[in-house]
Amino acid sequence: MKRTILLVCAVVVAAWAGAQEVAPQQSQAVIEVVKKSAKPQYRWTIDLNAGLALYQQLFMGDFVDRPDVVPGGTISRRNYNLPYAFGADIYYRFTNSFSLGLRTTLSYEHTKCFDSKGAELGSINALPATAVLVGKWSYYKGSEFEFYGLYGLGVCVDIVVKDFYWKPSPTVAFNDAIAEIYPIGLRWGHKRGCLIEFGMGSKGLFNVGYFRNF
Repeated sequence: MKRTILLVCAVVVAAWAGAQEVAPQQSQAVIEVVKKSAKPQYRWTIDLNAGLALYQQLFMGDFVDRPDVVPGGTISRRNYNLPYAFGADIYYRFTNSFSLGLRTTLSYEHTKCFDSKGAELGSINALPATAVLVGKWSYYKGSEFEFYGLYGLGVCVDIVVKDFYWKPSPTVAFNDAIAEIYPIGLRWGHKRGCLIEFGMGSKGLFNVGYFRNF
């Protein structure tokens, strides 16, 4: 009887000692899996996109309304504004839920100016451009779908060429700061895919594009 009790005790002690050796290994394996899942698979993202260029009127103002556009002012103007703003953006992903990026846009404006008798005085060509530093927060990120929001601040720049009959005069005007607020952003795809964003800022009220992860 005593031998049986001693044998059972020995088996229990051996099993307990083995469990103590396996448990740290299992815990370490779990920690490695968690660490691996916390790291983003792709660090860099490039976006090519186009948006409605309403930011020109909402945020940058209209440079042709200034009285010094033409000496003495103008009576009538005719505007041709490109309805889209095109951009190329780059992001660096720090975690699966946060990225930091630089968003850029470029559009085009053409304005013809006339005097009170209807004679054409000249034209104004402008390239409104923006550069915005943004943070991107992922509300949800799956393998093929991401729901996120973008928030940031940047600057607006006008590259303007006033080409009147007496003298062309290229200028660069720093208009103002611009806020980037896009609370609704959707991406479909894993390594590459399409995106759509809604909000206010350099891309207008509606932005669509193509992205590629690296």
